[in-house]
Amino acid sequence: GDDAGTAKALEKMGAKHKNSTAAAAVVDRKNRIVTTPAYMCAEDAAEAWPGIEAMVKEVLALVP
Repeated sequence: GDDAGTAKALEKMGAKHKNSTAAAAVVDRKNRIVTTPAYMCAEDAAEAWPGIEAMVKEVLALVP
Protein backbone atom coordinates (compact mmCIF):
# COMPACT_ATOMS: atom_id res chain seq x y z
CA GLY A 1 0.00 0.00 0.00
CA ASP A 2 1.03 3.55 0.57
CA ASP A 3 0.55 4.01 4.31
CA ALA A 4 3.56 5.92 5.59
CA GLY A 5 3.35 4.42 9.09
CA THR A 6 3.33 0.86 7.77
CA ALA A 7 6.19 1.65 5.40
CA LYS A 8 8.25 3.12 8.24
CA ALA A 9 7.61 0.10 10.48
CA LEU A 10 8.60 -2.31 7.70
CA GLU A 11 11.77 -0.41 6.91
CA LYS A 12 12.66 -0.27 10.60
CA MET A 13 12.62 -4.10 10.55
CA GLY A 14 14.94 -4.14 7.53
CA ALA A 15 12.42 -4.57 4.72
CA LYS A 16 12.30 -2.40 1.62
CA HIS A 17 8.84 -0.90 1.13
CA LYS A 18 7.41 -0.18 -2.32
CA ASN A 19 4.24 1.87 -2.69
CA SER A 20 1.53 0.00 -4.56
CA THR A 21 -2.19 0.00 -5.27
CA ALA A 22 -4.82 -2.62 -4.49
CA ALA A 23 -4.78 -3.62 -8.17
CA ALA A 24 -1.06 -4.42 -8.32
CA ALA A 25 1.34 -7.12 -7.20
CA VAL A 26 4.83 -6.42 -5.91
CA VAL A 27 7.53 -8.96 -6.74
CA ASP A 28 10.93 -9.57 -5.14
CA ARG A 29 12.37 -12.01 -7.66
CA LYS A 30 15.65 -12.46 -5.78
CA ASN A 31 13.90 -13.74 -2.67
CA ARG A 32 10.91 -15.18 -4.56
CA ILE A 33 8.35 -13.15 -2.63
CA VAL A 34 5.12 -11.90 -4.18
CA THR A 35 2.59 -9.74 -2.35
CA THR A 36 -0.26 -7.30 -2.89
CA PRO A 37 -1.74 -4.64 -0.60
CA ALA A 38 -5.22 -5.53 -1.89
CA TYR A 39 -6.55 -6.58 1.51
CA MET A 40 -5.30 -3.33 3.07
CA CYS A 41 -6.27 -0.89 0.33
CA ALA A 42 -9.42 -2.20 -1.31
CA GLU A 43 -12.87 -1.12 -0.21
CA ASP A 44 -14.43 -4.45 -1.17
CA ALA A 45 -13.70 -7.82 -2.77
CA ALA A 46 -14.33 -6.54 -6.29
CA GLU A 47 -11.69 -3.86 -5.84
CA ALA A 48 -9.22 -6.35 -4.31
CA TRP A 49 -9.62 -8.97 -7.05
CA PRO A 50 -7.27 -7.40 -9.66
CA GLY A 51 -4.40 -7.31 -7.15
CA ILE A 52 -5.05 -10.85 -6.00
CA GLU A 53 -5.19 -12.05 -9.60
CA ALA A 54 -1.95 -10.20 -10.40
CA MET A 55 -0.28 -11.78 -7.38
CA VAL A 56 -1.33 -15.29 -8.37
CA LYS A 57 -0.06 -14.76 -11.94
CA GLU A 58 3.30 -13.55 -10.59
CA VAL A 59 3.59 -16.54 -8.24
CA LEU A 60 2.91 -18.91 -11.14
CA ALA A 61 5.53 -17.10 -13.22
CA LEU A 62 8.13 -17.94 -10.55
CA VAL A 63 7.47 -21.67 -10.87
CA PRO A 64 10.16 -23.35 -12.98
